Amino acid sequence: MAGDPFDELAGPSGEGPHPRSAAELAAEIASALGEPAGRVRVEPDDRGMAWLVRDGRRLSWFNLEEAERLNADRRAALVRTFRDLVRRIDELAPTVEGLEVGRSYMVEYKNPGIRRTFRVKAALRSVSELRPGRGVSGAGWTLRFESRPRFGAPGAFEVDSSVLVRIEPA
Repeated sequence: MAGDPFDELAGPSGEGPHPRSAAELAAEIASALGEPAGRVRVEPDDRGMAWLVRDGRRLSWFNLEEAERLNADRRAALVRTFRDLVRRIDELAPTVEGLEVGRSYMVEYKNPGIRRTFRVKAALRSVSELRPGRGVSGAGWTLRFESRPRFGAPGAFEVDSSVLVRIEPA
């Protein structure tokens, strides 16, 4: 997504991170979430990149080297942004995991391109696995639906969990 305040974290930069930075960042995020140490980890990867992992689930792949270069204010903002990412996934997980493939749902979702909210009755065809984000955005699920309009052919469409407003059985 263009214009993200942490775009530099979405890709590698070439040098390796400081060895303690992963543990320090993980501790800061866990503290912001109010969770015990060890539940959130930052696992270094290759080319200065790292995974934000919580309860064994990869949530984001980001540039750890760039994260350790941030000044104190931007680092605090980064920690809050990762905290919000984890909370959003926590809020959506029970809803997404409780969906039944084949069942009809009333789905409300935003289309950011035209800044409009749509409400559609459709049958759920599939739910993706949790997709880790790159940097501080992009983590979530993709829901695939099929709508059967009164006139015309059925149509399939996908809704990313990041634009989901509401979903309930129809």
